[in-house]
Amino acid sequence: MKKFFLAIAAVGIVSLASCKSDEKKVEDATNDVIEQAAETADQVAQATTDVATAATDIPTFSNPDLQKFANEYQGYYNQLMEAAKVGDQTKINELQAQGLEWSKKASEWMQKSTTEDSQKWVEWTKKLQDAANNN
Repeated sequence: MKKFFLAIAAVGIVSLASCKSDEKKVEDATNDVIEQAAETADQVAQATTDVATAATDIPTFSNPDLQKFANEYQGYYNQLMEAAKVGDQTKINELQAQGLEWSKKASEWMQKSTTEDSQKWVEWTKKLQDAANNN
């Protein structure tokens, strides 16, 4: 009888040790997934910050009307980035359709602008594109 209880106790201990080992593996895997999710969230937050920083660094233009246009363009660009961030494909398509109109307006402004303002515009929009491409 003692041998029987000893055998059952041995099987029980091995089973418990085995379960604890499996629990440890599941816990480790869960922790890995949580760490990866946190890293991804940090990367997304940094990319969003980069885009927001580039968008808010609107240069100062000599022409007040061009400055107003740049502010409006920033608003359009922010809407586009927000739609991309949340994955709203309908809104993205709508805003991309407006992109041609924005490009035409920008081209008209560049023809009317000073060389210095045109250069500022080109550099600023390049920053916006670079930040968006890094997303």
